[in-house]
Amino acid sequence: MRNFMMALAILSLVACGAAGGGGGRSGKSDDESGHGGSGGGGAGPAAGDDNADPGAPPEEPFIPEEEEVVNLQVPQGGERFVYVVSEGLDAVVRIDAVTLVVDLIEVGGGPTLMQTLGGEDSLVVINSGTRDFSVVRSNEDGAEPDVKTLDSPVVVNRLEASVDGMWAIAWYDPDQPGEVGDLQQVLVLNLTPGAEAVYPVGVGFHPLTVTFETGGSFVYVVTEDGVSAIDMASLKGPSFVPTVSVTEDPTEPWFDREVLITPDGTRAVVRRGGINELRLIDLDTGDSETLALDGPPTDVDLTLAGDEALIVIRDTAQLVRAKLDAFSEPEIVDLTGTPAGLATLTPDGERAILYSSLAGNEWLAVLTLETGAIWKYVLKKDIRAVTASPDGQTLLVVHDKLDEAATPEDTLDDTIDKSEGYSIVDVMSGYAKLELLPTAPGLVTITPDSAQAYVLIADDAGASHGVDAIDLETLLVTAIPMGSPPTHAVYVPAAERVAVNQEHPVGRITFISTGDGATETVTGFELNGLIE
Repeated sequence: MRNFMMALAILSLVACGAAGGGGGRSGKSDDESGHGGSGGGGAGPAAGDDNADPGAPPEEPFIPEEEEVVNLQVPQGGERFVYVVSEGLDAVVRIDAVTLVVDLIEVGGGPTLMQTLGGEDSLVVINSGTRDFSVVRSNEDGAEPDVKTLDSPVVVNRLEASVDGMWAIAWYDPDQPGEVGDLQQVLVLNLTPGAEAVYPVGVGFHPLTVTFETGGSFVYVVTEDGVSAIDMASLKGPSFVPTVSVTEDPTEPWFDREVLITPDGTRAVVRRGGINELRLIDLDTGDSETLALDGPPTDVDLTLAGDEALIVIRDTAQLVRAKLDAFSEPEIVDLTGTPAGLATLTPDGERAILYSSLAGNEWLAVLTLETGAIWKYVLKKDIRAVTASPDGQTLLVVHDKLDEAATPEDTLDDTIDKSEGYSIVDVMSGYAKLELLPTAPGLVTITPDSAQAYVLIADDAGASHGVDAIDLETLLVTAIPMGSPPTHAVYVPAAERVAVNQEHPVGRITFISTGDGATETVTGFELNGLIE
């Protein structure tokens, strides 16, 4: 089966206590000789002032960077099918992306959230009406899918599945609408075929995010008061796990904290907004180590191998590279002239994209992790979000604009600043192509072969909904009109199509061929309608 991934212009919840973790292995970087800039970065002493209190708040108010958040209730794509929950029909709508045949899979009452499992045509669904789960598995012979029901002992409205599709964690998020649930319990779903089960597990207060151990059976639940580590394979029934604290001050505000778990689950890296330090927590012993910094970090990321933390300090224009096994001896990279506030790793793990979401920062920088070379690229507009192609060679930059409208008297620069748009950036050469739009660009989807990208455009005035299809080899853009505002897109490997979901009273999805750009639309699928 072909592996696939959908790259979206979204980032982790930094200002709201987000956590994450990844797995994989960093590869060697490409030849950097094609760049038009100059390298930068060098080793330096550990940051910090011995006479300063690293835990003291800064004199000026701390201004966090802005990062985008994903909508949870989105269509899901498997190997061949696209799935949409239909709460009113108590069903999941399944659309064959090859034949466009539509059918309904009956699940529990009031399905509200789902996730496909391991990239296959199987999924788990939260049924809020009947308070249970449906595990749906498609059959290769085209027979009706198998549906297994699992009871949910508590109200849940969040769902996260492991990469291999063998486990899922469900929990209650008070920020989502609906019935109130348990703020100190998660449900561990064993999704192994023939051994499906639900295990309630008590954790710390208010679960925020979950991280699955790479290649193992542990899951790490980040809560307001720390990290709860669950060995899923050992569960036989209801239980609870102790919480490892990530702070020495239990009154510290959790909503301005970022907690990242290493892929092997042994350590947590903790950033706190406005505090000039970074913490490293041993999740087995609870021991901690503190790295003093020259300013408040605005972002932290882990390399894919999980052996190094990249800490961005916007106020001092520094990037701190801290090896977790030598935490007190970081490398300080001078970012003078490029005051980055955010860092985003490319999917291949070879580079970090540095930029700021604050107004007045019309540039981004690319750091090659292996060589330490940094290249700065000047853009024409402020940055809202950055998405990298899976091969790390192309960036899609969604821009911000000024609130005021353009006028005929404006200069070219003023017109650009007052317009919506995005840029396509070739990483190796630094070539950036600006596309101006009449309305704000939405989410970005990039195919797993890094050949095509799709930018969703929903016109608030209702005049020009569409999708910009981008050839990432030539950077040519083709505008594809849509009959309704596009909201989300997902790539379906077996069909070699991108399915674009749209706002429509009875449901509408347009399938775009990644080969020739041909489109076909299914409308009315929530009423079991026909192909247009």
